[in-house]
Amino acid sequence: MVAPAETTSERKPRRFPRDGFGALGSLAVQEQHIEIRTGGTANSDVTSQTVWSAAYVNAAVLQDTYSAGVIQPNSRIYFQQDANWDTTSIVGYDATTGTWGVTQRYVYDSYGNVTVLNADWSTPPAGTNPIVNNLYQGMTFDPVTGLYYERHRNYSPSLGTWTSQDPAGYINGANTYQFVMSNPVGNIDPKGTNCDEYLKDAHEQEEDAAKDEMKAAQDLNKLDSQPPPQWWEQLKLRTEAYLDDAEANVHLGLAAADIDLYWICKHLPLPPGIDKCPEPNRAPAVEPVVEPVPIPG
Repeated sequence: MVAPAETTSERKPRRFPRDGFGALGSLAVQEQHIEIRTGGTANSDVTSQTVWSAAYVNAAVLQDTYSAGVIQPNSRIYFQQDANWDTTSIVGYDATTGTWGVTQRYVYDSYGNVTVLNADWSTPPAGTNPIVNNLYQGMTFDPVTGLYYERHRNYSPSLGTWTSQDPAGYINGANTYQFVMSNPVGNIDPKGTNCDEYLKDAHEQEEDAAKDEMKAAQDLNKLDSQPPPQWWEQLKLRTEAYLDDAEANVHLGLAAADIDLYWICKHLPLPPGIDKCPEPNRAPAVEPVVEPVPIPG
């Protein structure tokens, strides 16, 4: 398989003389192949065009097929991906029934070995290849070699490692062949050089959630030093229940500030010695519904 020339930072269109799948020419931006041509450079040589998602560099949205430079009716296919950007199915048009639906499905093991299935999850005849190349984590698959191409180097799903050393050096540790730091379920590396770069946001969200959980716990501790009328005890118990939910959800990236004591306190009368409710870290997406607590007469 011949990899295109290196550099993912370019945004201007680039032409490659040949990709690894028989196409004699392609037009790419950030090495996303947006147009494939065979036999020449004329418009009549266009065979396909692909639209890519702005959410992830390897996520294809749809692809159109051309013949003699003319887009073919009902030839469009749509890509469906999971949370790890694996292409899980292809949606296309069925000329027999005149309806749109899944035409092929894909399942993977943890390291990207793909199994092709029919739309009804049945097993197709032996030797059936995927009808698209962007599969595991959106990487470009070569059915001949069984390797994925990821811009800077090739990845072997059968070995679970890159086939060459990291051109960025020891950026992810001493093992320069290691794939996404041996965490293929949680990590991605669309450049083939540094998976940490693409986990930064996730790490920051988890850190923020942990800080919010600590803030909620501190607010709860403040209640221990306040006068304990019956209705204030009810507020404390209710806050503890919300805090338990925060602890359970912190690993999902849900901020405990969303269920901060403030959003409970604001619905209740202030106890003696408390001038105002503690300020929240930020407003929650959905404000919790708090039942009013009667004040003892």
